[in-house]
Amino acid sequence: MSEPAAAPDGRTDYYANAHRRTYALFVFMLVYMCHALDRRMPSILVEPVQQEFHLTDTQMGLFGGAGYGIAFSLAVLPLGYLVDRVNRRNLLALMTAIWSGATALGGMVGTYFQLILTRFGVGAAEAGGVPISMSFLSDVYTQERRALVIGFLYTAANVGQFAAMIAGAWVAAEHGWRAAMVVAGLPGLVCVLLLLFTVREPQRGAAEPSGEAAAAPPKPREVLRFILGAPELLSIIVAHALFGLVSISVTAWVASFFIRIYHVDLAAAGGLIGISAAIGGGLAPLLYGWLDNRLGRRNPAWPLRLVWLSAVIALVASEAMLFTPSLALAVFLFGFTELLRNGYPAITYATMTRNTPAHMRGSVISVMQLITNLSGYGLGPLFVGVVSDYYGGGTAIREALAVSLLLYIPATLCTLYTSHKLYGRAAKTT
Repeated sequence: MSEPAAAPDGRTDYYANAHRRTYALFVFMLVYMCHALDRRMPSILVEPVQQEFHLTDTQMGLFGGAGYGIAFSLAVLPLGYLVDRVNRRNLLALMTAIWSGATALGGMVGTYFQLILTRFGVGAAEAGGVPISMSFLSDVYTQERRALVIGFLYTAANVGQFAAMIAGAWVAAEHGWRAAMVVAGLPGLVCVLLLLFTVREPQRGAAEPSGEAAAAPPKPREVLRFILGAPELLSIIVAHALFGLVSISVTAWVASFFIRIYHVDLAAAGGLIGISAAIGGGLAPLLYGWLDNRLGRRNPAWPLRLVWLSAVIALVASEAMLFTPSLALAVFLFGFTELLRNGYPAITYATMTRNTPAHMRGSVISVMQLITNLSGYGLGPLFVGVVSDYYGGGTAIREALAVSLLLYIPATLCTLYTSHKLYGRAAKTT
């Protein structure tokens, strides 16, 4: 094969060709859809699973989040270590096959314990998804395009969430929750074939103007030293984790909220949530990725400013959603807050990749994922379930969610700190 012509930025590697970059992003978006579909499916199945196995809200918190999050947290650092050392395409194909198979197995179990084991399998395999994707695509796209690329990934994730809510609710209502789990696991197998036979591994550091590809993979202590030596990055990691905890907690329990508070059935709850998530959550990553690029040219502090402003508005609007007596207003506010709640990853991940050397991105992003998922999936849904049970279960889910939303406050403070440390006076001016 002849060498590709140089791209406008001077690159001559395989992905200097714009069509190849676009196709690789398209395949990764499909993988991300399956990632979100398998991760989110339990949130629409809380009520039927709870009824079959006679479980408490606390036990459902383990099914909806902690079982996944604990396994994710145990696997993410080893997988992040591998990301900086092995063929990332092959590793992602393997992880996709494992999490898809574990999701399908979840529909064939006979006990609650077995069900939790399948969620452990999904969580452990999906731990590699984000570190691999961020590392891979950062070597395909230049710094200026990464926030928008991450926006496309998270838009795909929200399409997967939409499928989980709409298709999952319909399949569960018509054929049972077990069938919904099996169906959710099948698309990932197609993605495995696309990765293996149509996508090529990029050269590390190929998209960097400074040519960082020659740097050796970092040792774990070097990664830890890098993060601890950059308090502004540690702060954005904490903010990202808190934003994720709130988002994960809401997603895990919002179907039960609408069923218990407004007495809608499972299919209707899935439809209401799915459509709202598709409109709000689907637009947010692309919009925020685009704004990161546009606003960042004027003032580098504006993207992070957009994140914390969105969090403040989302806190007020989400609390209003929980306590309004109007179903129509609650649905509208849910869609509106989905728009505000789902844009932050495009900016926070782009901030991390811009400030992390190419040779250690997989390891650093894996640390970010560890903290996010340990707090989000490991604690978020479980915490909401415990608080709900403490106040008697049932409609107390409303008060439990209201408490979890208060974590937007420290997340906002951490984002402000990062903005100040990275951009100084630029963070205070237009």
